[in-house]
Amino acid sequence: MDGLTATRAIRALEGTRGLAATPIVMLSANAMAEHQEQATQAGATLHVAKPITAASLIAGIETALA
Repeated sequence: MDGLTATRAIRALEGTRGLAATPIVMLSANAMAEHQEQATQAGATLHVAKPITAASLIAGIETALA
């Protein structure tokens, strides 16, 4: 299962069970705008492009939790 499919499955499960949305930060080597849009459409809270640095990962987590 890829990340987009997993994200959709998580969002579907949350919806059927009435659960709050879990923050999902998608980490991907695909950094083009279309890939970021696909992540958003799948339900990801945020898309962080690789290569990941400690600073970009922490910033992404902070954004997702805000």
